Amino acid sequence: MRDDHIDFAAESPVSEEVPFVIPPRESWWRRKISSSRLREFGFGGLGFTCFLSVWLSGVEDMSIAAPALTLGFVLSAIGIANIPGISRLAASAWSALVLIFAVGEGLFLFWHFHLGEFRSDFAFLFSRDFKSSIPRHAFVHKPAEPKPAPPPVVTVPPTPKPPPPWVTQTEIEDQRKIGHPLTNYSPDELLGLWRQGRNLAAYFGKWIKVDYQFNPPLLEDMIDKKKYYIVQMSVPNGSVRAYFDAKKWESKLILLRPKDQVKAFCYFDRIDRTQPNPYLFDDKMIGYDCELL
Repeated sequence: MRDDHIDFAAESPVSEEVPFVIPPRESWWRRKISSSRLREFGFGGLGFTCFLSVWLSGVEDMSIAAPALTLGFVLSAIGIANIPGISRLAASAWSALVLIFAVGEGLFLFWHFHLGEFRSDFAFLFSRDFKSSIPRHAFVHKPAEPKPAPPPVVTVPPTPKPPPPWVTQTEIEDQRKIGHPLTNYSPDELLGLWRQGRNLAAYFGKWIKVDYQFNPPLLEDMIDKKKYYIVQMSVPNGSVRAYFDAKKWESKLILLRPKDQVKAFCYFDRIDRTQPNPYLFDDKMIGYDCELL
């Protein structure tokens, strides 16, 4: 009997197993580069272009130079990292060199455009010309300006009241009723006019009011066998001697103390002048028949 069994395993060649290789995963930077039309060296060229433009233009404003140098470093690092066949260690080394170059260029620009100016001003502080001028960057304390003084308050003094009249109208009328014509001048005013050489004949024989402080002692005098007490009173232009009837006014006059006020009406008789020395005159107003008020 013919054996129709066919051994397929013996007739077919032995197939070798081929291992499945997973392609390496591309980095984010490589995907961005492959998706764009820029090649690896394009980033490096842009980075060095930023370095070169900053160097040639001599940017004085560090707020512009610092971002430009940072952008140049980033673009250069991207370009170096995406060079075909470069290892990570080499890419890191080249990136570090680019970073050192960027930092060095930034420090040089700062030193060239800014630090040199500060150094010259610092040296100027210790120079002889510092006393006669102020450096541009020196911090000089300016004293605070004094506050303006408030405007003075203008106070208007009250208008002084005029002194009362030496004699009142009532006193004039009362003296007139008893036959005593009363003048409205004070003894001091009449003595002042006398010293000026004025003629006082119109006032002699009239009655006058005295109102001054007592100047002790109390004196006595006899006129026509009649006793009188003499009260002395000092005034700026001389003095007043008032004669009082001793019998009528003794009880009150003997009680007078120094600086007591004496008020009375007297008969204006005359003014006596004495001259104690060639340079001094003593004028005394004499008043008789005085009546206390």
